[in-house]
Formats: sequence, structure tokens, C-alpha cells
Amino acid sequence: MIQLAAVRRKVIQGDRSERGAGTQAGMMSLLRTLKQRGYNPIPTLVAAPREYVRTGHLPPFPPVITSEE
Repeated sequence: MIQLAAVRRKVIQGDRSERGAGTQAGMMSLLRTLKQRGYNPIPTLVAAPREYVRTGHLPPFPPVITSEE
């Protein structure tokens, strides 16, 4: 994920504002956290606004997936 962020910055020639840099940092952190917790980040993020539209509430942040062997 970190390499992906670096490539993105290089392709678009950096973040153009403090707000943009903060937004990118937040999104990268969110994506990395979801991946580390065992979730596929994109479907998880797509499901959140759908849940909000359906219920009027954002879902809680997903818990860590543990494998019990």
C-alpha cells in the first residue's frame, strides 16, 4: 500500500494542498487497517455508504478477523 501511495504521488506530481495530503493519508490508513484486519478494503468501503442510505447510520468499524484453528 505504501508503494502504491508513492507511485500515485509521483504520477500526479505530489499532493497539491494540505487538505489533499491529509485526505490521502487518511484513506491510505483506512485501506491498510482494513487489509491488516483481514478485510478486502474496496467492498468494505463500498458497503458503508450503502448501509448508511439503508439505515441512516454508518456501520461500526469491522473487528479483526481471527482464525480459530
